[in-house]
Amino acid sequence: MTQAEAEYRIVYEGPSEGAEAIMGATLANFIIEGPGADKECGVMLNDPGAAYLAERLGVEQTPEWREQITKRVGEVVLDAALQQKRHIDSVVFVSRAILEAHPEYVEALRAG
Repeated sequence: MTQAEAEYRIVYEGPSEGAEAIMGATLANFIIEGPGADKECGVMLNDPGAAYLAERLGVEQTPEWREQITKRVGEVVLDAALQQKRHIDSVVFVSRAILEAHPEYVEALRAG
């Protein structure tokens, strides 16, 4: 168990509708439960980021896959931020550029 897991719990609340049409991204909603107060956070995986992940992971993009991978991306990115004690905004955008800059995120997604 990591220090972040000991102090915080990342809870997936589900997907949001409409982000694809408005923002070109899939949105997953989370609550981060922890000391003090809970925080709501939306993680958005944009279209280029999703295409990059599909290519790197060798999978076909389907609506179901997009929903599932956005959930997993959110868990990985939020956990990394908590472990590094970084501030978490209310909306976190994950793009191809972010994924290329953090190959550890892709490896964590590959590992399962």
